[in-house]
Parts: sequence; C-alpha cells; structure tokens
Amino acid sequence: MLDVPLLIGGRSCPSRDERTFERRNPVTGEVVSRVAAATLEDADAAVAAAQAAFPAWAALAPNERRTRLLKAAAEMRRSASTASSNERRPASSTRRVGFECSAM
Repeated sequence: MLDVPLLIGGRSCPSRDERTFERRNPVTGEVVSRVAAATLEDADAAVAAAQAAFPAWAALAPNERRTRLLKAAAEMRRSASTASSNERRPASSTRRVGFECSAM
C-alpha cells in the first residue's frame, strides 16, 4: 500500500492532525493508498509557502520556467508509469487515462 503525505513548501509531511483517508480499488475493494487529509491549517501553510516561492519563480526567465515544468511533467509521467506497473489487477478491469503535455 502507498502512503501519500502532503507536500508543503517542497517538503513531505503528514497533516497537522495526522488524519488520513483510504483510497480503494473500485474493482476489488482493496486499500491501495492511505492519503494525508489536509486541514485548513495545512491549506494555509501551503498557500503561504506558494506565496513565499512566487518571487523567485517569477524572476526566472520564461525558458527556464518552461524547462522546469517540462521536467516536472516527465517525472509525473514516470511516477505514474511506475505506480501503474506495480499494481496487481487484471488488465480487463482497468482503463489507462493519460494526458498530453505540449510545449508552446
């Protein structure tokens, strides 16, 4: 099973009250992940971290921002591919949903 923390200010962390919720495979009912349940305080901390990071992001040249976003998209695709290959369910019970990332 996969434990999924919050990501606030570039750091993984549990929710402030350490509550979680379970995600289940709709076909088997098996718990596939336990996810941190963010509180209002967690949301406020995430907004504050984003506001603090914005000036440095805005100061980057557009091509540098593009490069970083494309790298993040590639990492998300790699992670999604790894996660899906680790799941143990029949192919007939799943449907692959993808997304395209186009550079402008």
